Amino acid sequence: MKTKSFRELRKRMTPERRAKNQTITQFALLYLTVVKLQKSLGMSNGYSGK
Repeated sequence: MKTKSFRELRKRMTPERRAKNQTITQFALLYLTVVKLQKSLGMSNGYSGK
């Protein structure tokens, strides 16, 4: 099976799909940043129910 580069796959995406993927990526990076900040502050990211 021949593989395709991400560049080629991106070219075939609609502008709307590329924008959606960019938004999802930014949310994921923001989430990872929040988790990292919580860990550095010694905070838990679990729900205590209180």
